[in-house]
Amino acid sequence: MELERHIKELAACEPKDAPFISLYLDTRPTGEPGKHPYEIFLKNRLHFFQREFEDSGEREVQFKQAWERIATYLEHELQQNVHGVALFSRAQPEDDFFLALEFPRPFENRFVVDSVPHIFPLVQFLDHSHHYLVMVSDSEKAKLFEIQFGSIQDVREIERSEAEKSFRGEWAQMHYQNWKKDQTKKFVKQKVKILTDLMEQRGIRHLILAGDEVTLAQIKKELPKWVQDRVVDFTRLDPHVENHAVLRQTLETFANYERNEQLDTLAVLRRELYADGLGVVGTEPTVEALNAGQVDRLIMAEAYQAPPGWRCQNCESLYVGPEVGPCKYCGQTTFQAVDLREELIRKTVLSGARVETIAENPWFVRQGGVGALLRFR
Repeated sequence: MELERHIKELAACEPKDAPFISLYLDTRPTGEPGKHPYEIFLKNRLHFFQREFEDSGEREVQFKQAWERIATYLEHELQQNVHGVALFSRAQPEDDFFLALEFPRPFENRFVVDSVPHIFPLVQFLDHSHHYLVMVSDSEKAKLFEIQFGSIQDVREIERSEAEKSFRGEWAQMHYQNWKKDQTKKFVKQKVKILTDLMEQRGIRHLILAGDEVTLAQIKKELPKWVQDRVVDFTRLDPHVENHAVLRQTLETFANYERNEQLDTLAVLRRELYADGLGVVGTEPTVEALNAGQVDRLIMAEAYQAPPGWRCQNCESLYVGPEVGPCKYCGQTTFQAVDLREELIRKTVLSGARVETIAENPWFVRQGGVGALLRFR
């Protein structure tokens, strides 16, 4: 999945002295030619940072260069039909970085300058991108729909060949029935092969299967175990149904699935906490688990507000609180103040663990709004 790859790329950007700009914009048109809704926001934030870096020597030059790359993009390269954009820029000798990501949905306007990119909005967007595959199938054909960001991204059709559809020989009835059964099995295997290849290539984690009961049973029997575990729903749909009907029906199904999945995640976390098992909640326990490499899945409320945080500049361990002493992992005493929410996300992505964001949940908010399921104790 492209967005997931970009998130990993951004998380891997090492902290540097040069200012790193992370800019998220709502780029929906106002209806007035040449006007953009973000212009006043951008003007105010840019004015603030220009004063902030004034007379700071090399950092002022680096900020200006990083901003100029973004300004050029917004003026000459931004596509007209884009509703949201995320831009990342840092100017440093032999280590320049620039990335522009365009989206069909808007972001809340944010202009952040830090030593590393801020990626929480991207992680949140990915977690709620409604990315799934739908196969609508019968005995003669199948259609595959890749759906993301609330729209159909790709459609593929699979049909039985004419040789498979018709029998022109003069075999005995039993031979004909055996031949027909063999052709049906081959067609089912073909559909499953294309389906699994697509899920692997695109990094798709969820699948909805639709069709008549007989066809669904045949497909389900051939699915590898890892694909079976990703099936969200089985439903009845005709392969000849209009694409917009497939989209409308499955979006509602998948939205319900995601709501239930969030509740299931919190239920598992709560069960582990009751058993004093593989779960932690609260900022400090979660930071400690991340530092120890124990986190399998970071769980964060969308409204989570992190307290002050620090990063050891030697070993990159994280700490919570207004003050910090010598690093208990490496003994060094040089720390950098950080946005702890962003560092939790960054460290989780770099470790290969998953991040899951949770809509408002009273129990989880009372527990601090952040927690983790662990790999080990």
